[in-house]
Amino acid sequence: MTTHVRHGLYLPVELLEKLRMIAAAEKRSINRQIETIIREWLAKENKTIELSRDDLLLLPLEVRDSLLRLQAEKMQKYYRNNDEFAGSEGDLYEY
Repeated sequence: MTTHVRHGLYLPVELLEKLRMIAAAEKRSINRQIETIIREWLAKENKTIELSRDDLLLLPLEVRDSLLRLQAEKMQKYYRNNDEFAGSEGDLYEY
């Protein structure tokens, strides 16, 4: 089973050169850099799309931490504001 599909992407020369410089600075191939940019954009733009564990692990550490922090804050608000959990005493604990 193939996990990747080859796709031709036509870019202006000046854009390709900028990508090449950024990829070199981040020690990535140009293809991996383009993939990373697209994944980061999708993570920001499409909050409704669920990322698989594998997709999450492919994101840069800063983006991954940010997404997980947002998810934790959302769940914390849910538990604090949900009447079902109102009977429990004490705060949520961080481990």
